[in-house]
Amino acid sequence: MATPKVTKAKAELAHKNDTLSSQQIAALKTAGITDKQIAVLPSVKGWKDEQILVALNIGAIEEGHEMTQAEFDALTDEEIDFSDSPEWTDENWARAVLLSPKSIKESITIRLDPEVLEYFRRSGPGYQSRINAVLRLWMKAHPNAPTPPK
Repeated sequence: MATPKVTKAKAELAHKNDTLSSQQIAALKTAGITDKQIAVLPSVKGWKDEQILVALNIGAIEEGHEMTQAEFDALTDEEIDFSDSPEWTDENWARAVLLSPKSIKESITIRLDPEVLEYFRRSGPGYQSRINAVLRLWMKAHPNAPTPPK
């Protein structure tokens, strides 16, 4: 007796048979694509490049198929093609700006060395937020709050 998974895959494949010709299905199987993989077309998750090319060439899938969010979420970093994304250089990182969600901040008076204040002011508006970001990074790097001197 067939298991529910196999039965479901066969039912999905039978539905695909309505849209794919027997020649297309035969070509996909020759390329090593299983009934279950055919049943979930147009998803090609886990397929080899050669298998995707076969499916494209025979018209079983269309180029540029938009991936569902679930398909995208299931991808590992190794499966994602970053070839069209430029590599970030040191120059890019130097111009990057740290953005954090707006939070309610408390207004205080703090005494800073003049050169520390000048350093942050040179970077323009938002210098107080950058000082806060540096302090937040310090806080994350040192999760145990310092104890006051005795």
